[in-house]
Amino acid sequence: MKMRWLSNPLYLAADLFTKLVLLNFLWAVFTLLGLIVFGLAPATVALFTQLRRMTWKQDESVQLYGLMSSFYRTWKAEFVRANLFATGFYSLLLIWGINLMIMPVTEGGMQLAMMVSNSLFGAVLLLLLLFWFPVYVHFDLKWSDALKVTAMIPFRNLWTTALTVTAVAGFLTVLYLFPPLISFVGISGLAWLVMIASKKSFLHVQPVQS
Repeated sequence: MKMRWLSNPLYLAADLFTKLVLLNFLWAVFTLLGLIVFGLAPATVALFTQLRRMTWKQDESVQLYGLMSSFYRTWKAEFVRANLFATGFYSLLLIWGINLMIMPVTEGGMQLAMMVSNSLFGAVLLLLLLFWFPVYVHFDLKWSDALKVTAMIPFRNLWTTALTVTAVAGFLTVLYLFPPLISFVGISGLAWLVMIASKKSFLHVQPVQS
């Protein structure tokens, strides 16, 4: 039988904060271990994998040591696959960056058209990046299928998407006002918000994937 204080809201909040701090630290360490470029994707996959365990209550007794060992195992196992999948997004980011650099040297209608198209492309890319990692760790899909699901989720439940974007914007505002928090929960807190929102969206997508 669980002790009563384990269900106390203050304890649960402190427990969540502690785990987010640990996950934020692990994400930074393993990103650096992969020389940033090669460590970013697998470290983020490992982060979302642990957050999925926590939000979907797969393991009611997730301990700090368990998070650390599971994080490392996931990072190691997904290193190659996650980097291969991330190459597609790196390519899209490169294309977007090139367009942004070209835009200032254009004039008139061409510049306006590029401004509108780059803004739309950036917004779509942001939505894809928000939901890509939750989809990756929740479903076992090929690249093309995962991309389809990721592209479908933001438009499947517009209300949830709007709340997610608002929550992310609010969280980023808090980080801007209190920069020291970035070192503690900057990445893990943001990922946790996205994972919570994705859980609601997956309830609508699951029947399609079964």
